[in-house]
Amino acid sequence: MLYDEPTTGLDPISIRRINGLIMSLQAKIGVTSMVVTHEMPSVFTIANRIAMVRNKHVEMVGTPEEIQACPEAWVQKFIAGGDGILEDDEG
Repeated sequence: MLYDEPTTGLDPISIRRINGLIMSLQAKIGVTSMVVTHEMPSVFTIANRIAMVRNKHVEMVGTPEEIQACPEAWVQKFIAGGDGILEDDEG
């Protein structure tokens, strides 16, 4: 099942409901899900494997715990949401 930005623009309660529905489908029918999103709290809630895309390439694949523990500055910046609107884009 492919979900493309399923929670974009939703309020926090609706986001939790959508995440719950995705996880419920995974458990009930054993379907593999691919969720494309920039919302890292959702990613860490629903994923068991994460692929991070950077410069049009998959740069990192790992479990939520591995991604959160990754020392790469660009990964940590993405998880945190960046430094601000005028930050220098180093990739």
